[in-house]
Amino acid sequence: GGRKGAIKVLMDGVPVDEVFNGNFDISQVPVTDISQIRVSLAPASPLDGIGGPAGVIEVHTLDAAGSPLARVRAYGSNLPTADLSFTGRTAITERIAIRGSLTAALGMRGFDVANENGMTTNVDEGRRALTGAVRLEYRSHRDRIALDISTVDRHFLVPPGEDGVEDIIMIDSDAATRIGLTADIERARWRLQGRSYVQTLDRTSIRYAQPSLTDGRPERVRGTRVGGALVAHRSMTPTLAALTTITIDGERGQLNTSNGTTVKGNSTMSELAAGVQMKRKHLSADATVGLAVPLTTGSGRPWPEAKLSGTYAPVPALELKLTVARKGRLPTLRERFRPDVGNPNLDPERTSFIEIGSVLRPHSGLRLKSSAYIRDTDGQIRFSLDRGRLTNVNNLVIRGIDSDIDVEISRFASIGASYTMVDSYSPSFGLDSLDFLPRHRIEARVAGKFDRGSARLRVRYQSSQIDQTTTIGPRTTLDFSAFMSVTNNITATVRFDNMLGDRYVLRRGGLLAPGRVLTIAVQSMWK
Repeated sequence: GGRKGAIKVLMDGVPVDEVFNGNFDISQVPVTDISQIRVSLAPASPLDGIGGPAGVIEVHTLDAAGSPLARVRAYGSNLPTADLSFTGRTAITERIAIRGSLTAALGMRGFDVANENGMTTNVDEGRRALTGAVRLEYRSHRDRIALDISTVDRHFLVPPGEDGVEDIIMIDSDAATRIGLTADIERARWRLQGRSYVQTLDRTSIRYAQPSLTDGRPERVRGTRVGGALVAHRSMTPTLAALTTITIDGERGQLNTSNGTTVKGNSTMSELAAGVQMKRKHLSADATVGLAVPLTTGSGRPWPEAKLSGTYAPVPALELKLTVARKGRLPTLRERFRPDVGNPNLDPERTSFIEIGSVLRPHSGLRLKSSAYIRDTDGQIRFSLDRGRLTNVNNLVIRGIDSDIDVEISRFASIGASYTMVDSYSPSFGLDSLDFLPRHRIEARVAGKFDRGSARLRVRYQSSQIDQTTTIGPRTTLDFSAFMSVTNNITATVRFDNMLGDRYVLRRGGLLAPGRVLTIAVQSMWK
């Protein structure tokens, strides 16, 4: 039930969601740079900084320090798409190291779009992207300073619907740059970290009424984001630690619309937070309180935030989990200042969340996971047909349950299944009040291991969902994936998505799934 503006995306601890729109495409990160991705469906902690009431995605990249290595990955699919990514690192001196990466991607998928006369035209997405990143890292014992610089330049067509009732949008130029500086210092029981960052965005998009892609209406967004954080961590005892943070984040953007209108906006916010972490034999807990302080005129008053999460394992076979949180976010610049839908008087969204879960391992090879949660958002930001713009309306309540079972049949085979139920309710919109939220999801899977790899087959079902006023029907997909270590330095992955070939509807306007998609990726690594 989370929406894009309410999900916090961090790369090595630095927020990277886009200036003005609040989006982030994780494909902008060179894949060979990535060492780990973590996803939390619970709200961010006040210690994480500003925003994130609907969840957090953390991307951790490869250190520059360490043994010299090189990674190369080639990827291709029958859409057709292809990309090539390279990452390498080496030491410059005993304490200074460098990591560099480069990714080039191409996409040539075609879309059949009907024009106003009912004639069909095939439109090429013309996707191309070039991404580069450099990290310079200094290490001395446990102290560390890292400078990160990355840039991306993209061109692509937003997948259009086949019935031609909506405009076709081409991202003609999408250039973004990020610079981040992080310093970690450890003394006695103290660990101090400072983070600062600058982001820029310059995007030109063109709207076309016809698949001939003539008489386009250009629109340009430019923006800058500057921010930083100071974090202090102190170990009080072997089982207890205290943390405190101060975060500030500001962004400024300008939109030049196709009709010649120019609008500007800015937003600045700070957060003060403190918390404790406790870890004992059977119990672990994190408790944090914070104060979110909008610093921009018209952004509302400060509000308190908090999060408590704990795990209790009374016996080795059982874990009980509890998460309670209160977190908010400011509206994005798009939500406040875009001429066609924006509202400069929007108030912040504030979300209350509670989740109770358990993990049960009654015997070796069997794991049962289950959880139930409620997310209640005050002043949700929605488009009002009556007012013709975004407004704060009544609460949006998301209720859900998640369950999963894994059974290890032998050392070489396992089976599993999961079920998710989620619904939404708003006094203004009633039941099913959130788009793209299927109430039921079911998955069944079987996996096997062999000498140098593994394979998995899974079937997934999701029930119908709403896209504005259009109902998108249910769908069932069958997917297969396999991984193999070809040599000590080369690995290969094969994926076969939507093996049944059903071209089900993805969005209103006739946007269809591409059918069967075969993907092959080969990666080599040398140390």
